[in-house]
Amino acid sequence: MKYKFVDDLSTLEKLNLIAIGLCSYNFKAHVASDIGIDQKYLPPENFGGQESLNIIQKWTTDNKAKLNTEKTKVMVFNYTNEHQFSTRLYLGGQLLEIITETKLLGTIITSDLKWHKNSDMLIRKAYQRMRMIQKLKSFGVHKEDLRIIYILYIRSILEQNCQVWHYSLTNEDETNFERVQKVACYLILHETYESYEKALIVLNLETLKLRREQLCLKFAKKCIKHPKASKMFPLNSESKYNFRTKEKYVVQKAKTDRLMNSAIPQLQRVLNLDHAKRK
Repeated sequence: MKYKFVDDLSTLEKLNLIAIGLCSYNFKAHVASDIGIDQKYLPPENFGGQESLNIIQKWTTDNKAKLNTEKTKVMVFNYTNEHQFSTRLYLGGQLLEIITETKLLGTIITSDLKWHKNSDMLIRKAYQRMRMIQKLKSFGVHKEDLRIIYILYIRSILEQNCQVWHYSLTNEDETNFERVQKVACYLILHETYESYEKALIVLNLETLKLRREQLCLKFAKKCIKHPKASKMFPLNSESKYNFRTKEKYVVQKAKTDRLMNSAIPQLQRVLNLDHAKRK
């Protein structure tokens, strides 16, 4: 018998909490352990999440496949204070667990969309590999070879999926990232190390912040050439007035700092800046 495993699937639904029909859970009839007494309850029939799961379940059954319901989780992104809610979604008759943190494609995502835990994970992994440079340095490996090893095995970790989280980093996280490269420079140069700025020149390295900005711009340029990803970067409509400062790409309007500093609006601004420089 042959078995075939397929990759993960993520679904997302945007809800209007005012119009969707939140209600109070009847704790008198049943004391629920998965719903807080200060939360509203959102019946699954009031939105399309349960219907989507039913369609997925039917498709897998029709194609003689089996879903791993134990690994299927639900995450709620809700920033309101007055409309905190819980719900119940089922897959294959099993109630799905609502979580506040998960790892998706190597990146830790939390329900508050903050990246501190993801930053800590990447920095911890980078420091664990720093011992590689220490060992090779003690064996007399040349600094140029150590530089290449750092780029391949340590810096690559610090830049993992940075296009998603770079613009939302706190100053503390930025400093902690940069400190990793500072330690690596010290280990590579050691006796000849004077300062971080001079070490970057000697080793021909950029700051990690500059590197992330370059990677984000490169990613955005690739997106505009992709038939589907280019929809995230719509062009400004032509105007009969020829404004010199007219931006090429539409920048999504944001009422909150969280949205304004998120990936897509910032990448739209980056593309406009790059377009202005090349004009």
